[in-house]
Amino acid sequence: MAEVVGCGCAPTVRRRRGWRRPGSVFPLEAIIVSTATAPAALPPLSLAELDATPGLVEPDGALGDVPALLARVHESGIEPTLRPRLWLHLLGVVPWRASAVRLATLRAKRAHAYAAALALWAADDEAGALGACAHGSVAKYHRIIAVDVPRTDRALDRWRAPESLAPLRRVLLSACALSSAPGYFQGMNDLAAVLLDALGGDEADAFASFVALLHGKLALSFEDEQRGIWRQAAAVVGALRAIDPPLHAALGAAGAIGDNGECLVLFQPIFLALKREIGTGPKGDYEGVCRAWETWWAAADPLAPSGRATSGRTNCGCAHYELVLILAFLELHRAAIRSNRQGVAGLTKLLNGGGAGAIDPRELLRYARAIHTALWEFADRRGARGGGGGGGSGGGDSAGGSVHAILTSQRLVVASSPYSTPPAVRSSTDAPTLLDAALSA
Repeated sequence: MAEVVGCGCAPTVRRRRGWRRPGSVFPLEAIIVSTATAPAALPPLSLAELDATPGLVEPDGALGDVPALLARVHESGIEPTLRPRLWLHLLGVVPWRASAVRLATLRAKRAHAYAAALALWAADDEAGALGACAHGSVAKYHRIIAVDVPRTDRALDRWRAPESLAPLRRVLLSACALSSAPGYFQGMNDLAAVLLDALGGDEADAFASFVALLHGKLALSFEDEQRGIWRQAAAVVGALRAIDPPLHAALGAAGAIGDNGECLVLFQPIFLALKREIGTGPKGDYEGVCRAWETWWAAADPLAPSGRATSGRTNCGCAHYELVLILAFLELHRAAIRSNRQGVAGLTKLLNGGGAGAIDPRELLRYARAIHTALWEFADRRGARGGGGGGGSGGGDSAGGSVHAILTSQRLVVASSPYSTPPAVRSSTDAPTLLDAALSA
């Protein structure tokens, strides 16, 4: 079997027999190269295709073959006109099986919930007394929101006019007014801005989606006073050690791996889900960010087909695909990271300060697909050697444990990390209740 090694433009190829010993170069680059010749991806899922494909929509308007739908979204994304409907399902705002009648009922419920959240702080705002607001964390964070909102992607026409920023401010303050809110941290305006834009400016839907995102797909980031972010960063480091030891070594040599195994320069990419790193596209929109996020949400859905993929278009399921995207982000900067001679400061500028420019979302997703395959190959090989069954936990070592956690854990737990907490078991039926739980807390 041929193995591609090296990270230059012209990698060398050498023969190898069987699986290489632990610690040797994993053939990740060979898998990445193979994706360049993979069949062209289908166009994004459109409303016309959704309606015309047998089994995807039931007679009562409910979505039918959800696993197939998730695989389709993961592969090629969603047309912008269809996002206002499907994103609500992907984020757990509404159940996948909701009928047209049920969808209408839930829409009215969302509008009522948003109006109620607005009422918690509107009177104080009118009186210029948000600092005295008794609800949620409005009093604590309203000044940070006031500073952050005007900074939101001002290069985009969408946010240049002061009046266009008012809906964003309302959504953020309303989310903070909830007793269950995790609070507000700088940069969260970036997350809400993408949601508000993708959902056609519907404030009630953007509010519901933002709350569901914080309590669902991003919930780990707010655990233990944001130690959950470092738990994710440690899992990325462990997985990188498994699939790309030279890049792992380069991060270590630069001093970017902390005492607890976490990558010190990944806070922003993890917390904001690569929103700033992807940036805006040539058309001045969030298309690249939207495409990456819906790929992640589709893979992480409990109903997504999971397990070792047997072809290029099957089994997209991955408990923490957001970390696969982070691994892809690092691999896209592999050459620059390995040539860095400025330590952590140099890597911070490169990865957090846009030193290498905005990343190409198409390449990010191509690398992510390759890395997902590589993680499963690593897990399968480790399992075959007796290092762990099925998920390939690697006998509890940090590399194997991280790979297993990213691929299969509902809640991220890395055995060797001090940031780890016991996993919370959550079934697929919990997803529709995420918003209800947040609003009723």
